Amino acid sequence: DNKFSNLLYRSSAVIGPGHNAEWMEDDEGNYWMLYHGWKASDTDAGRVAYLDRVYWDEDGWPYFKNARPSVSSPSPVFTA
Repeated sequence: DNKFSNLLYRSSAVIGPGHNAEWMEDDEGNYWMLYHGWKASDTDAGRVAYLDRVYWDEDGWPYFKNARPSVSSPSPVFTA
């Protein structure tokens, strides 16, 4: 793995993922990133907000599963 490559790449559903808006840790200790992208099926709609879980490798580097925006995901857990 190249630690200096992009954190997220485009997918067939999301173009230009990035422009990070917020990193957060939920009440279960999981990290999430809120970011912008364009919906591939409607780029004229402007940027859309996406939320994906962040994972950490053995060296402490963040990554996303498949390095692509997810299609579906569990939700972060906030109890308060």
